[in-house]
Amino acid sequence: MDSFDLKKTNLYDLFDVGSDSTEAEIKKAFRKKALLYHPDKNPDNEKAKEIFQKLSKALEILTDEKARSSYDKILRVQKEKEIRDRKLNAKRKKLKDELESREKLNQEISILEEEEKLKQEIDRIRKAGSKQLEEENRLLKKKLDSQRSGNNKKMKSSLSLSNTIKVKLKRNRKAADLELTDDLIRKQFSKFGPILSIVTKKKSALLEYEKYESLKKIAINCPENFEFEILNVNTGRNYNNNNYEDNNDDDSDTSDKEKRKPIRAEPIEEALPTVATDDYEEYIMRRMQEAQQKKN
Repeated sequence: MDSFDLKKTNLYDLFDVGSDSTEAEIKKAFRKKALLYHPDKNPDNEKAKEIFQKLSKALEILTDEKARSSYDKILRVQKEKEIRDRKLNAKRKKLKDELESREKLNQEISILEEEEKLKQEIDRIRKAGSKQLEEENRLLKKKLDSQRSGNNKKMKSSLSLSNTIKVKLKRNRKAADLELTDDLIRKQFSKFGPILSIVTKKKSALLEYEKYESLKKIAINCPENFEFEILNVNTGRNYNNNNYEDNNDDDSDTSDKEKRKPIRAEPIEEALPTVATDDYEEYIMRRMQEAQQKKN
């Protein structure tokens, strides 16, 4: 009996009966099981032999009144312990679940708090960045305005030293088929003197002459189908095609030059185009680039 582990084996389960079964019911169950595992029926089956031995020992205990009473007490204590353990495990599981739930909730709250802090920090950085951006834009605008002002002065200074006219085709039938190109302009206007630069646009062109005398010649004898406007002369005077008038009187002795007398205009500062004029700005930038290329 010493080798029989009562803690690990339920004797009633060996016979498939309950703990409240009578002695007769236990013996009947034993006979039924013994027929299956008897050594004579299973001479080469060690497992069957082992089970038969357990059945025999279990029968000895359960058919002895004192031994069965002691065993039932042990079995009852074990079951009570199992119940307590199950309840304790359930309670522990509940406590564990509650603890995990609280920890999860605290973590979620902490995450929400940190997310809110992060949002506030992002807003703070954005506001600070906006102020910095505004300041940078202000400084940049100030610098650009300063550069633009300096460029305007350079443009005016450069223009004040030039002999520049603006020409365009007349609106008549003869000029309708002409296209304003550098070649056409150079062909028609190079006869008045050396041309330093030409800036051609769709409907007009800017010409810079080396000498003031070229402008005087154009004013006297502008090519057919062209009209012009003198933007600047280096003498500080402005001329245009209205600054000359024909003096066709009855005096036949008067020469052609005397008949076409130039009319003095106001100083060039009052006739300069504004800085916003596209022709003017493009012309000046062209001249500055050419001057820089010559230096290089």
